[in-house]
Amino acid sequence: MKISRDQFLAEVRASAPLLELWARESVKLISDMVEAEIGPDRFKGFFKIEPSCRLKTEESALRKFDRWGSLDSAMEIHDLVGARFVVLLRTDLQVIEEVIKGFSGWSTAGVRHFQDAVDDDPEIFDYQSIHLVIKGSRGATINGHVLSDDVTCEIQIRTILQHAYAELCHDKIYKNFRFIPQSAKRLVARSMALMETTDSIFCETAEQLEEVAADRNKWLEYLSEVYGDATHRSVSSGELVCPIIFDKFQHLLENVMMSDVGAAVSAPGIRSRIVDRLDDRLFGSPGCVLTYWLVQNHFIETKRAWPDQSLSPGLQLVCADLGISYD
Repeated sequence: MKISRDQFLAEVRASAPLLELWARESVKLISDMVEAEIGPDRFKGFFKIEPSCRLKTEESALRKFDRWGSLDSAMEIHDLVGARFVVLLRTDLQVIEEVIKGFSGWSTAGVRHFQDAVDDDPEIFDYQSIHLVIKGSRGATINGHVLSDDVTCEIQIRTILQHAYAELCHDKIYKNFRFIPQSAKRLVARSMALMETTDSIFCETAEQLEEVAADRNKWLEYLSEVYGDATHRSVSSGELVCPIIFDKFQHLLENVMMSDVGAAVSAPGIRSRIVDRLDDRLFGSPGCVLTYWLVQNHFIETKRAWPDQSLSPGLQLVCADLGISYD
């Protein structure tokens, strides 16, 4: 039986508390699952806008009712409540989408995916976002409220560039103007093309930086292992001297075997001197391992570009150990 406009509004008002609770709890659960997936360090800056949810206003719900013409229930409208997650990169969207779709505590349906729209029409320049609808399992409870299987929440997942576009073009223009000048449409198309290009560049840059970070971490771990083996001393995770030296001379380590660097302190005499000088700032760090190799292979550049003058006494001792005149 089709409901009247007044019946629709009454159902919207009656369902609002449960829908808002469902959305709020869903936002918290999704955030927790994302943190478990990517780890607390990456999670700290993962969301560029605090995840939020909100109910559709009664006026907006009534406009949708009028557009649809007839409904059996207000709950047929799946976006009476919605939640939004905003991230930096397109690749970050995949993390949230997979977390939502992989959770067995609700059913998930795709409403709109910007990539599908682009694939269907490569020339499209329209409102971009991933829209998913989550539907509670019948009989499940939230804070004592029993869910039915028509309790839904629409989840919007956007990059920050998509969010900026939506705020201007969708929310501010398309919702408020019946006529859009061709000149404005052209500007929107240009902004969409620029946004897509920028996002691709950002993703490629992030991928390269991740590769650099992974290589850097491998080197720092290796130098710590060699240092620990030589001194029988563990290194604090907050140790800063080695990263300072490594970052300054990383370019010299391209195509260099890690074992070749470690071999610079393999001699028992060198290891004994390192142990005797642990009170020195350089020798109290795995950075001394790298310094021996640098002095052996790139002394002139090492002296010229040495990054921290407080480490110079240690550098002079390394030169003395290798029979190289510092002056």
